[in-house]
Amino acid sequence: MLKRLENWVSKQGYILIKNNKVNDSVDSQNKIVYLNTRSKIEKQIFSLLHECGHIMTRKNKKKFYKEFAVLADLEEKETLRKPLHFYVLEVEDEIRAWRYGIKLAKKLNIPLNIKKYNNYSDIYIMSYMIHSVDIRRGNLL
Repeated sequence: MLKRLENWVSKQGYILIKNNKVNDSVDSQNKIVYLNTRSKIEKQIFSLLHECGHIMTRKNKKKFYKEFAVLADLEEKETLRKPLHFYVLEVEDEIRAWRYGIKLAKKLNIPLNIKKYNNYSDIYIMSYMIHSVDIRRGNLL
């Protein structure tokens, strides 16, 4: 199943870097997906589905920019204070990527324990929310 996702990533023109020292993430500009290998395979699949979800949501750049302009404009900028809407869009983008991961699993015929996937994604979605609130409150500045 992981191999199917790796092939999909490659077909999208992205390079997949897997090791135990990276954080799961996507670098859309350089077309690199990072996958941490410390987790069990099932959680690696969940995380990779999520990162693929980001690839899917950003594939149509015009559409992404139209829906997430504030996020698109500011996510790479190191500014002290971003508008509240940035953080709301950041959380929405993360939620959307998790949901697109489910769609991709179905498309690639990857069996997915939805309950486990949702439990896993809920933990991360909550962490994005807490992180956004902490930053907005200035707790991390």
